[in-house]
Amino acid sequence: FGATMYKASGVKALDFLAKLRQSFPGKAILIDRWATWCAPCLDEMAHGKKLFEESKDLPVVFVYLCTIKGSTESKWKSKVVELKQPGIHFLIDENLDADISNYFSFSGYPGHALIDKTGKYRPGAIKWMSEIANRDALAVLINK
Repeated sequence: FGATMYKASGVKALDFLAKLRQSFPGKAILIDRWATWCAPCLDEMAHGKKLFEESKDLPVVFVYLCTIKGSTESKWKSKVVELKQPGIHFLIDENLDADISNYFSFSGYPGHALIDKTGKYRPGAIKWMSEIANRDALAVLINK
């Protein structure tokens, strides 16, 4: 269903984000930070899935960062499979989760962020996946 899954631990947010930018040059990166136990996070996943399906022709990648806090690797894998959530998935350790949260000023779960095609973080560009109505709205957002 179009998901790739990785684990990330023992790395700082800036190094992790730099590696993401290097891996996807010329593409915007839509980040969704979530937890397996977070109901609002799981509700937002359907919107992310819809946007992913609608925007395959756009220069954007969907990156999901799931915290290990309060969860397990098997719960994470099961939830991604259950939701059939396409995109690039990382199970992140508590330190990276906290570092990412501080970097993007997330106040809880879920947390969403946009890194534009030039690799710059765009604060406030996205608060909820469900605020991006459709492919055309996403196209405008990533091309600003």
